[in-house]
Amino acid sequence: MTRNVSLSCQQLEEILRLKDARIKDLEAKTGMVEELQESVRVLTADLRQKTEELENMKALVKVNKKKFDQDVSKLNKTLEEFSKNSSEMKLRDAQEQYLAKKTGRKPLRTKSFN
Repeated sequence: MTRNVSLSCQQLEEILRLKDARIKDLEAKTGMVEELQESVRVLTADLRQKTEELENMKALVKVNKKKFDQDVSKLNKTLEEFSKNSSEMKLRDAQEQYLAKKTGRKPLRTKSFN
């Protein structure tokens, strides 16, 4: 079955006008999509760069933390050695003071290490 469709010139012009409007709308939306795609490309590149910078910073922090831990360890050893030496000096000083009193002579050092 075939239908004969007859359209008036006015109806055809209206259809063409609607199609032209639709085409212009699609072209405008296509332009917006292209702009958005470019923005996404730029943002993606920026994100990659920032991610790389962050990874570099993480690596630097890791290295600095390792060095910091080593420095703290050295300082703790130094402090421990100093404390040990200080205790030994106080003990020697006390022994010297005791011997000086016991023997009645002057101590070799006149100042106490306290």
